[in-house]
Order: sequence, then C-alpha cells, then structure tokens
Amino acid sequence: MAHAKTCRNTIRCATLDEFIATKLLEALAPAAVDLSMRVIEDEQSRREQLDQLHAHRVSHATYQVDIADRRYKQVDSANRLVAARLEREWETALSELDFAQNELDAMRARQPIHLSDSERSQLHSTCQDITALWHSATNVERKQIARLLLQRVEVEVHNNSERVGIRLHWSGGYESQHETTRVVSQFKQLENYSELMSRVLELTLAGMSAAHVANVLESEGYRSPRSDTPISGMMVQKILLEDAHCQSQLNAPKLPADHWQAADLARELGIRERKLKDWVTRGWATATQRPHGRTWVIYADEQEVCRLKQLQCSQNGQGKPKPPEHLRTPSADNRKSQ
Repeated sequence: MAHAKTCRNTIRCATLDEFIATKLLEALAPAAVDLSMRVIEDEQSRREQLDQLHAHRVSHATYQVDIADRRYKQVDSANRLVAARLEREWETALSELDFAQNELDAMRARQPIHLSDSERSQLHSTCQDITALWHSATNVERKQIARLLLQRVEVEVHNNSERVGIRLHWSGGYESQHETTRVVSQFKQLENYSELMSRVLELTLAGMSAAHVANVLESEGYRSPRSDTPISGMMVQKILLEDAHCQSQLNAPKLPADHWQAADLARELGIRERKLKDWVTRGWATATQRPHGRTWVIYADEQEVCRLKQLQCSQNGQGKPKPPEHLRTPSADNRKSQ
C-alpha cells in the first residue's frame, strides 16, 4: 500500500449524507406516496393486460398441438417420411405450448401488491411518523431507516470534475438517478473551466478590475471550486496568473501593425523604458495601458518612430531646453488606440 495512489474522485461524506437524506424525505412526502400508489395501480392494469396476452398465447399453442396431434394420428404409418415430419411438427407444437404455459405460470406467481383503503391510510400515517422520527433521530437511527428504504447507493464522479452522479437502488427494485456537485481543489477541475476562463479574459481585457469581474461572474452563475463560495477578486487574479493563455493575452499580446510594447519600442529608440513611459505621461507619445500586468502598448508607425528619435536627440545633454512643440506632439492622425 506504500505505492498506492491517492484517489482524487472523492466526495465528502457529509455532502452525500445530506443529499440522500433529502431524497429519502422526498420519497416519504405525501405527494410522493400518492404517486407511488398510482404507479402500483398502473402496474396492476399492465399485469392484467399481460395476463390476457399470455393466456391467448397458451390457447393458441394448445390449438396448434391439437391440429398436429390429429394430423399425426391420421397419417398412414406406411408413409414413414410424412409420419416423421408430422411427428416433428407435433413435438415442436408441444414445446411451444410448454414454453407459453411456463411464462404464464411465472407471471401469475409474481403476485402484485394490492392495497386496501385501510392499508393506504396506514401507509400515509407511517410515512409521516418516519419523517417526524428522522428529524429527531440520531445518526445511527437514521442509517437504520435508510437501510429499510434503500438497498444500495452508487456514486460516480464525472471526469474528476465537480459533477457527481448518484444512483439510488430502492427497496422493491426501483432505481432513481440524480446529480449533485462536490467540492474540488482547482478551477481546472470545473466542467465549465474553459468557458469560465474565456469569460474572465474577455471581461479583464474590457478594462474591468478583478473585483468587478468577480461580481459579473457571480451574477452570471459561475461558482468557485467550493461551489458554495462565490468567486472573489483574489480568485480572479490567481486564475489569470496561473493560466498561460491568459498571461500571453494580457502581458504579451499579438499586436496590430505599428503598435509596440513599451520595452520593444524603447529598445528601438535606444532609450530606457522608464523614459518612454514618462513621455507617454507628458503626452509626447500615444499609448494605452492594458488592464492587467501594467503592459503598455504604444502606437508608432514609421513617421512616429522618426519623430520620437528626433525627440530623443533633442533631449541629449544637460540643461537642454524644452523640445519644440512639433517634436513633443503626436500627429492628430496618429492618435489611435489599440
């Protein structure tokens, strides 16, 4: 067991117990009991129809046996080939009659449930008593009640996600299938993770803060891995940092023509990035700041790059005067946003 792998497809016992308790109490509710009684009545009607069908098959098989018997007894014994064929047909008819009779006997042996009016009333009263007992019972007593109503519970975690399928095998043979959610440890385990990440990235690129993104996600029904905990601003920041695609889109985006990241343009101009950002602050260069990661994107076509280089030359040396207006003012046509 030292090398055994930890099972990740787990669900908290408390979550499962609460879910099963809810389904047990639903089954004991008056409406559910009435529905079960109607199912019993429908089953009785179906059994009557099946009984008629099987009885008709037995009658038809008996008729075929009588015909085969008469044909076999009437044939000339000297005609052995015909006699042998009729004997086989007679044996086949007998076999089919035996099969039809066995099916009819087996169906009639399975006695349906018949409830009198007093039994129906007693069943309602008993269910109410069990429901009242459940709320005041200990955990041991609740397990005893559950064993009376359930034969088996099957649990299946879907693809290590938060979705859990539960199949209840009830006493009496009925099975019901349900779904619930469980607590998982990572956003990546959520079944709608791809959809969630696309939405987070979309809202972030639109300029929303992490807290604002979290509020929008909450209103749209997205949940955290803990399911009962809303997504917070810190969670938004964390999942953005942990996702490589988001980091690429936010911090190293594919830029349109004539758009530069600040570091790349500063390298082209031969100046420090801090100085280039100072020019942006002064209004000497046109830029946008992406909402995450403080990534600056600066517009500069060939003409604008030339102007910025001239601007740099005008700033070399100590005590240089303020550059002329045409060097510190981007062209109106160049004021484009990313």
